Order: sequence, then structure tokens, then C-alpha cells
Amino acid sequence: PGDLYGSLAPTLLVRGVAKAISERRGRLVYVANLLNKPNQTAGFGAEDYVAEVERFADCQMDMVVQNTGDVDEGWLVGHAQPGEQIVRPADNLPGVELIGLDMVDRDLEPDMTKSMVTKSFVRHDGSRVAGALLELAYA
Repeated sequence: PGDLYGSLAPTLLVRGVAKAISERRGRLVYVANLLNKPNQTAGFGAEDYVAEVERFADCQMDMVVQNTGDVDEGWLVGHAQPGEQIVRPADNLPGVELIGLDMVDRDLEPDMTKSMVTKSFVRHDGSRVAGALLELAYA
């Protein structure tokens, strides 16, 4: 998904994007972010991300795929940047179907010696997310 304010919001604010989303024929599914960024989304839960995306896109989500897997604090310290925290899943969003799964790719091992950029190495597990989206598409 990308950073909420650095990637998603600017994309949703491009002229015509909100209109295209509102004219869709299918269900609107949001794959929730995994990490909160310090000074941007600290303390956000999945419901806060959904509210912001809905605000920027002037729409309402039909479904949210969110991480409900446990993330070991020791693993997180070795993969996330200081201050980044796992987004807590939403318990209830009226009118929105919540789909929980373990979405964290724990096989990704950072090689900090090759990284010139300071960034998180916490990523969605592409296979699990794709599987969930395919199930939704064919349901």
C-alpha cells in the first residue's frame, strides 16, 4: 500500500481518481498498512487508515484486508525503523467486512550493509495477500 500521506493520499487526490473509484462496478477493498510511521500515523489502527483513505477518495470501503497475525517484538526491532509499530487491526467498522490474516512476510531478511537508504524491511506477504484477493474476486 505505501505510506498513507506520502504515497496513497497524493495518488487519491489526482483529478479523476476519486470519480473513477466512485464509478466502479466491483467491491472496494483496502489492503491495510502494516506499519505506523512516527510523526505521521503513530498510534493509528486499521480503522484510522480506512477513515483517511475514504476521506481522500470520497468513498466507503466494502472490505478491509488487515493483518491479524502476531508479530514478535524482537523480529520487529530487527526489521522496522525506530518508532515504527505494527498497525492494530480494527474490531468493527460499520458497513465494512473485515478480513483478517497474517500478512507479514517474515522470510525477508534485511541486508543493512547493502542499504544506502534507511527504510523498513517489513513487507506484506504477496502470496497471502494475493490469495485473499483472489478468493474475494471469485466469491
